[in-house]
Amino acid sequence: MPRLVVLPMADGSHPYTHPDVGPSMNYKPSDLYLGVVDLFGILLPGALACLLFLDIAQRWIFNDSLLPKLHGDFQLVAAFVIGAYLLGLITDAIGSVCLDWLTDRLYRRKKEKTHDGLVARAKSIRTAELGGDVQLTSEFRWARASVYARSPEGARAIERLEANAKLFRSVTVVLVVACIKFAVQGFFVAALLSLGVAVLTLSRTAVQRWQRDKTTFEYYVVASLPGPSITE
Repeated sequence: MPRLVVLPMADGSHPYTHPDVGPSMNYKPSDLYLGVVDLFGILLPGALACLLFLDIAQRWIFNDSLLPKLHGDFQLVAAFVIGAYLLGLITDAIGSVCLDWLTDRLYRRKKEKTHDGLVARAKSIRTAELGGDVQLTSEFRWARASVYARSPEGARAIERLEANAKLFRSVTVVLVVACIKFAVQGFFVAALLSLGVAVLTLSRTAVQRWQRDKTTFEYYVVASLPGPSITE
């Protein structure tokens, strides 16, 4: 039977690990990167949703009708991790559509008025940098991209605030849905408790989103000042 013989490269290296061939053939488990935003903004809210709606999943999804029932620790863990990630993405999307405009209207716009000098300075810098192309992106997105490119420390600070904002926003969505679930099931105390905590997490969402925006503008303005580089 013919055999596939893999010959070494001219420099003696294996072709699957040679830099000219590319890294696609040499994946390692450590190559899977989980950032702080993914962990706190996606997985943790998704895990909370999995725990709160486990009974619904067992009854309507993993019931040997729609999907097979889960047996063994491996299947349970795999289903939990995948479900947490998917539910985290869903709650993040719902929160972005349904809650961002609310927190902007109730909190962010008021804070912008009290920090109008900072916001105006960031806008003027963006106009000077982009000229006639200012319509390509918003002030915040351009400022964040500039900070990410210039200051690793600033990028880490923004990511932490972004992760907190996403966490509280997604938890708010989960708690509102849990409130409806408990009310339908007749657990009115649990429903009221979920609603009360949802109000608190929504307020924290507004605070964390504004702190993220303000910190972004501050790093953006500082990075534009003449003087030593802040990229280290």
